[in-house]
Amino acid sequence: MGTHNRTPRPDPAILSDDAGPRPAPDFVEWLMGLPPGWVTDPNLALSYTQQLAALGNVSCQHKPLPHYVTFSTMPVSR
Repeated sequence: MGTHNRTPRPDPAILSDDAGPRPAPDFVEWLMGLPPGWVTDPNLALSYTQQLAALGNVSCQHKPLPHYVTFSTMPVSR
């Protein structure tokens, strides 16, 4: 989640009159906590469809384990 603190949030959708709103790959990339350009870098020459496919086929970097460990070791008051 640290990536969100350093990187401003991109617009969540691409708006066009022809296709209507579509998810923005750079927003999906940001939402998943990936570094900017992970799949949206122009040097990769990926199409819009390829970028979304790549983002849809990865697992999120952020795992709940550290939070589980923190909460599971907290004392329970009854």
